[in-house]
Amino acid sequence: MSGGFDRAVIFWDIATGKQLRKVGGLTVVNGTQVASFLGHKDVVTTVALYEIPDAGSVVQRGVSCSDDMSCRIYDLTDSFGNELACLGPASAGCNPALKTAHTGPITSITILNVPERRLLITGSEDKLIMIWDLLTYERLRVLTGHIDQPVVKVGLTPDGSRIVTASEDGKAATWSSLTGEL
Repeated sequence: MSGGFDRAVIFWDIATGKQLRKVGGLTVVNGTQVASFLGHKDVVTTVALYEIPDAGSVVQRGVSCSDDMSCRIYDLTDSFGNELACLGPASAGCNPALKTAHTGPITSITILNVPERRLLITGSEDKLIMIWDLLTYERLRVLTGHIDQPVVKVGLTPDGSRIVTASEDGKAATWSSLTGEL
């Protein structure tokens, strides 16, 4: 994915280098805000975009995560930005029944978006990595390999088979995206 001064986001095929899709940029002549997605109780630390095919069209979604220990998923089909889910504690304004959230600020996210799986992977100052299903919004796994320092970065190998994580102590780890095993 890339973005530029033309205010467009372009999705690329990594293997071929060809453009897959261009999401038109928003043209604002007078400096007016086009859209705002509200809800977080603290600083937004990371964002990501993804798409879901839906009956011949494509639904655009956005994820924002915050120091309030939550991630919010938004429908980006229009400028209203309807919130679809809040993954986090009740203190962040999320569903009080959700007791599976991070207990520290979220520092990094990545999305695995392939036809058979759509996952949100989150890393946090609580030293945990969590894997969430982006269709059901349920937490699937908690990865606990970083025990000394906060997780600062999560990523994926190009084929999506491995999750790569790094912590403040300089340690890195790789995990199976299917099983969560180191």
